[in-house]
Amino acid sequence: MIEMHKIKLKFTKEEISNFISEGEFMSANVELHKNSIALLHKIIHLRYFDFKGIPKKLNRDEAILGGNIIRLTKLNTSLLQNVCENKLEICFILCRCVYETQINILYFLKNGETNIFKNYVKNSLITEKEFYNNIEENIRNRNGEELPIEKSMKKSISNSFDISDFEIEELNRSSSWKNLKKRLDKINVTDNLSQTYNIFYGLSSHSIHGNWQDLVQHHISQDGEFFTLNYEWNSPKPNLLYAVIIFNLIISKEFAYKELEVNVKEDVRNDIDILSNYHDFLVLKYDEFRKF
Repeated sequence: MIEMHKIKLKFTKEEISNFISEGEFMSANVELHKNSIALLHKIIHLRYFDFKGIPKKLNRDEAILGGNIIRLTKLNTSLLQNVCENKLEICFILCRCVYETQINILYFLKNGETNIFKNYVKNSLITEKEFYNNIEENIRNRNGEELPIEKSMKKSISNSFDISDFEIEELNRSSSWKNLKKRLDKINVTDNLSQTYNIFYGLSSHSIHGNWQDLVQHHISQDGEFFTLNYEWNSPKPNLLYAVIIFNLIISKEFAYKELEVNVKEDVRNDIDILSNYHDFLVLKYDEFRKF
């Protein structure tokens, strides 16, 4: 049987009010992040497993939503590990993946008609079909000679289409899957949260692409008119986790409302209220701390 996760807050509000260092605030945020992950595990257990801990059988659309939440828990766990190892550069890369997964989940929960799930699948398969066509063209250019690796890749792509209820010959090059900005607009969060998300999303995108801004921030140092290489890891700040945590809680709340049985909703909502209140207090006290 899967163990149900319990909410455990390490620091009291009185203790937080007396924090005098970045490290103390970082520790409190790490503990809060752990609790938000535990809450994600809780809703997964309540919705997708039976009382013996055996996974329930899901249709494709259910599997898309559930699979994205599983992905989110794995990404959150990896992010937490790298936060604790003081590897900010990797944290930013993981945050970028976390942010897009969170947006996708909320987009499904708030706009979850069948066509949206279908477009999600189709958008992924378009790339697979292009790759398949490139392989076929290479084979034709060799007068029909097919390499073993090409045969294996074609079989893998065909299997992807089979489990997705799409015929490879019928798939066209267009998709109605909205871009990330439009998906964010559709999930109806407050302007303040949306702006916060855009800021953190933009910052983490530098790390995904390895552009100049990423090098300047993490991998090179200015030395007069020249530069030196920087092997050292940078340490995360407490506010790195703010957007991640609050959207974990928003997802848990929206999921409980849409997907959970009435008899367990109140228990989940109570956890969310406790953690949301704690998060707001922690943000407030950290902002006060940084002013001095």
